[in-house]
Amino acid sequence: MNKLNKVCITSICIIFLLFNNCFASEYSLDDLNKIIQLDPTNIQAYSDRGAFYAKIGIYEKAIDDYNRAIELDPNNTNFYLQRGATYVKLEQYKMAIDDCNRAIKLNPEAIGAYFARGLTYGMLEQYEKSISDYNKIIELNPNAAEAYAYRGLAYILIGNKTQGEHDIDKARQLGFQI
Repeated sequence: MNKLNKVCITSICIIFLLFNNCFASEYSLDDLNKIIQLDPTNIQAYSDRGAFYAKIGIYEKAIDDYNRAIELDPNNTNFYLQRGATYVKLEQYKMAIDDCNRAIKLNPEAIGAYFARGLTYGMLEQYEKSISDYNKIIELNPNAAEAYAYRGLAYILIGNKTQGEHDIDKARQLGFQI
């Protein structure tokens, strides 16, 4: 793959993960710190503060907060996805995939986990694995336009232009803006 294609796929993946991992909180950092100080078992405060740190680029502190949220609620798939997206920002792709795997183990129908893992595999140029994840998304939700679009891109990147264009056309039919 040429350098431009790799830059494009990496940029698309990072943009998706950034915008889909910004969990809004009505609280400021000071508020969240006070909430945690008053109630060190407030899971949502750790998650929100982690998202806040991730949004401003303090990824290590974000991971610490997601770790604490996971300690308090190890069955919450969202915490694994949030931490996984933060690992992607740190270019710790194996850790990101591990978190997606944990989320999928907890909830085999967690479409967001398949999507995040598929994007991460794409960033690693493991397109066959990313295609497999997009296939699973489409199996779970046949109207998942984004899955068709990204699967189409992955097909094109492995040289299957016909299937790639077919998937991208399907994504457009489903309302995906390319």
